[in-house]
Amino acid sequence: MRRNLFILALLASAFVGCKTDPAPPTIDDAKVIWNNLNTRSGLKDKLELVEMKKTDGQMTEANGVKVYTLYYESREKNLAS
Repeated sequence: MRRNLFILALLASAFVGCKTDPAPPTIDDAKVIWNNLNTRSGLKDKLELVEMKKTDGQMTEANGVKVYTLYYESREKNLAS
């Protein structure tokens, strides 16, 4: 199943401060978050991540906190029978 999703800065605390050099989250970070969200929502045994590809990303600032939005496209396999 293909769908466009986005991850809002779950790692926002990594961007707090005056530094501008922290690298934005990688696709590997997005995969970890995808797995954590599916585990917490009870979907870990029902969905398998087959492929994930970053399509876009944007750094913004909200209330003085730097936030990175990662847009990605994923292919998932439904494991439920």
